[in-house]
Amino acid sequence: MRKIIISTLTAATLFLSHIVMAGSDNVEHTMKLMNKSYRAALKEEDVTSFRKDMQHLKVAAESILNSQVEGYDRETYVAGISLLIDEAAAVDNIAEKEGLDAGKIAAQKLGSLMRKYHDKLGVD
Repeated sequence: MRKIIISTLTAATLFLSHIVMAGSDNVEHTMKLMNKSYRAALKEEDVTSFRKDMQHLKVAAESILNSQVEGYDRETYVAGISLLIDEAAAVDNIAEKEGLDAGKIAAQKLGSLMRKYHDKLGVD
């Protein structure tokens, strides 16, 4: 268990450092990384990898929560990212307690949430 925690923390640190280096395209770049983590999670064959992908998604969302976004309603953006963070943590928790299949089912709600807020914000 300790190896998993250390591995996850190391991966999260590397992931965050990559996000910070993204510069002015930080939010857009991070959104793409979040989408990549989400899609990867749905393809995983084991719960450990699934949880790692969900944790990456959550860390990325946390990193851009307070970012300035031009051209979008700030309140809607913050609400969407906040819900995404909470839901990613819930999905990870479900996967930890109930296994991979339950985690993947819970992740579908996460996908619906992302689509809902993209529609609200007018994201292509």
